[in-house]
Amino acid sequence: MAQVTRGVTQKAREDKARRARLELDRLSTQLNEATSDEDREAAQAGLDAYYEKQTLETVRREQLKEARSAARSARRNAATATGSSHRVQWAEGGRAMVPGLSKRAKQFHAAATGNLVKCSREITRWETSDPYDNVRGIRKGEILMVIGENYMGNNDKSVVDVMVGPDIVKGVPAAALRPLDG
Repeated sequence: MAQVTRGVTQKAREDKARRARLELDRLSTQLNEATSDEDREAAQAGLDAYYEKQTLETVRREQLKEARSAARSARRNAATATGSSHRVQWAEGGRAMVPGLSKRAKQFHAAATGNLVKCSREITRWETSDPYDNVRGIRKGEILMVIGENYMGNNDKSVVDVMVGPDIVKGVPAAALRPLDG
């Protein structure tokens, strides 16, 4: 089944308006070309029926808008009257007791200062926060020592500075670092 999108809806409206204009043009031409009184009366009756149909459609459209607005306000009033909303209201300390819920801020315990960590993926120097300050990237599985605190890099990721052998690499994504299994 075809999906109704804004573009399809807009095209349908344009097509409907075009058909209405063509019908109006046809009825106007028929009225103008009428030679006898009977033809004029028939054409005028068709034109009157067309105008009545357009008026009824406009009234129906306005009623639909009002009904949607009334339903929206009724839902809003019902939600505030019952005190329910889409958000869960947690009791104090209740959220911490539920297992599996993530904390608001990501915490990278492996990326604490002084920890030895292993890199879980290949990180080129261009993926780091400071690519021009770094002389190299980090290969997957390399053992690193974290020498700085977590900070927000210019790539909007939590990053740390690490030491790989004699080299210091700045701005390594903290999410790619795993604790070294002892």
